Amino acid sequence: MTKVLSQEQLQILYEYYNSTWLLRKIYSYPNIGFPLLASLMSLNPQFLGNTNFIRDPIVHFLVSIKQLRESPELANRNKYCTIVYALLNWGYVDACNVDEDLLNKIGNLHGHPNAEIDTDFYVLRKRTATVYEFLHESLLRAFFVAFGRQHMGFIIYHCPLHVLLEYSVSYREIISNKERMFFLTIVGTCYEKALIRRITDEHFDIRNHTMVRQKRFRNLYSNLLQ
Repeated sequence: MTKVLSQEQLQILYEYYNSTWLLRKIYSYPNIGFPLLASLMSLNPQFLGNTNFIRDPIVHFLVSIKQLRESPELANRNKYCTIVYALLNWGYVDACNVDEDLLNKIGNLHGHPNAEIDTDFYVLRKRTATVYEFLHESLLRAFFVAFGRQHMGFIIYHCPLHVLLEYSVSYREIISNKERMFFLTIVGTCYEKALIRRITDEHFDIRNHTMVRQKRFRNLYSNLLQ
């Protein structure tokens, strides 16, 4: 049964909707909209009364992810590894078709070599009977940036290339600090060379690939590849 939100929660939702509408208007950055946020609030007991979640669901999500990563409990660490797996597997998890090699690499990276898939976390929603995907693009993007800052080499080698190029910027690129906070900045010659090597090895044509919308970034790496 859907629960009724309090007047305070509705007011915060209204303020959040107005602020994120402006954010999307200025930066074209996807964020959780009013309908999804209201649904999460009313259907998940963990969010009822949690005004911090309403005010900034992205920050709340990243804090929750950090708690999963640092938790000594096996179940929580499995959930964290599952979210990383989804990030590096085109944004979804197929419980009946798991890339065990990738899952093992993720587990070993976090000192959890026997990681198992556990989709019981609000950030993942069921798409089919066995397939789970990120609840919203903004959550995938926020986690990509946070995870990439901690493990830049790992994400460059294992993330799907079009996702990597879509959500990253080069340190050479001149953009505002506000705009840069929504991207993973590739810093360091070694990481830049690793990314260029992947583009070359996978014969990825970034000049014409429609999935990479950042024209300046695309042109920059086109020049570096010449």
